[in-house]
Amino acid sequence: METAAGVTFFTDNDQFFGSDVRRQDPLYAMQAHAIYNFSRSLWAALDRTDYTGGRTTLKGKLGDDRQNNTRWGAGL
Repeated sequence: METAAGVTFFTDNDQFFGSDVRRQDPLYAMQAHAIYNFSRSLWAALDRTDYTGGRTTLKGKLGDDRQNNTRWGAGL
C-alpha cells in the first residue's frame, strides 16, 4: 500500500476581465495505490485519487464550482 497527499494553492487574479478580482480556494488531492509484485518483472496496481475544493470567488460572490472528483486506475 502506498498513499500520497497534495494541495494546489492559487494566487488571486486581480486583472480578471479588466479589474475584477478572482480568487480560488486550495484544491486538495489524496491518492492510494495497492501494488502486488508477482515476480521481479511483473507487478499489478490498483489506484484511486480523490480531489476536493477549488471553489472560486468573483466580485465577492462565491461560485457554484467546487470540485469533488474521484479517479480510478489500474496497471499491469
